[in-house]
Amino acid sequence: MDEHGGTPAESVAESVRLTAWFTLADLPAGLALAIIAVLFPVSWAAAYWLGGGTNVLPEWFLIPILLAGLRFGPLGALVAGLLATFVAGPLLPASTATGTPQDASDWVSRGVFFIIIGELVTYLFMMVRRSVGGAVQAEAEHAGEQRFRALVQRATDMITVIDANGCVHYDSPAVERILGWAPPQRFGRSAGAFVHPDDRPAAGAAWIAVMADPTRTYTIEMRLLDSTGSWHWAESTFTNLLDEATVEGIVINHRVVDERKALQDELRHRAWHDSLTGLANRGLLRGRVESSAPAVRPDGDPTSVLFIDLDDFKTVNDGLGHDAGDRLLVQVS
Repeated sequence: MDEHGGTPAESVAESVRLTAWFTLADLPAGLALAIIAVLFPVSWAAAYWLGGGTNVLPEWFLIPILLAGLRFGPLGALVAGLLATFVAGPLLPASTATGTPQDASDWVSRGVFFIIIGELVTYLFMMVRRSVGGAVQAEAEHAGEQRFRALVQRATDMITVIDANGCVHYDSPAVERILGWAPPQRFGRSAGAFVHPDDRPAAGAAWIAVMADPTRTYTIEMRLLDSTGSWHWAESTFTNLLDEATVEGIVINHRVVDERKALQDELRHRAWHDSLTGLANRGLLRGRVESSAPAVRPDGDPTSVLFIDLDDFKTVNDGLGHDAGDRLLVQVS
């Protein structure tokens, strides 16, 4: 914070706005030209009537010259300086009392002075504006980087940045909490080494897709290796930020979905297996029989179906109860 309660970036931005206002930078070129053109007769009148009766003050013409230079650059200062040389020379008498014309040497030398001062101030202003613009951009980039770091540090999802060679360039702190890898442990190592072999083709396809089209993102599910050698399912989104100066890599947002995958596997198992014995149910049996039938696989190996019946199972259910019957089915299965 500065002494006025604003941040340095806000102070610099306010200075830029004031500079733009004073130099006509926010006005259209035509309107700026009209204002500068009006200032020439105004400067002529000021030089004539404020000269103290006998002396003129041609320094008033520095105002439109400097404005032209600040708004339109060195060429604007040059044109305005030449125009001011003529208006403040042959068109302006040396004395308002006698109307005596100025000597040619006086207004020519003054014109040279106009042009030199106009060009000098214009170049100084351009250097200052370039410096201020660089400071504003640097401050904005710094603020953006700080916000990015704050978001990444507090993110619950894992964020990995991979360089153009496919090596890990950055890991967010969440990687250590979820996978057990301290961020520097994976730096410089191939990202594919931490992906399950069965999932590497899908990861490679996602990589190729975002490299070919940086405007799109690509999301897949793959298993990631933790520090203990176990695998964790993650929903991973690939984003190409190689052209971003503050990133320069492929950003992958990993969201661990172990619980969701376990629930999906459990629901899938329940859909195709008997809840008591864990054996395949009628739907799964029908699918396996149909896929093994000779009509489907005429050149395949012979297929047999074994049917097992439990004699007097009703006697167990009726005599010992359904719980005993369930235990018998589980033992036989």
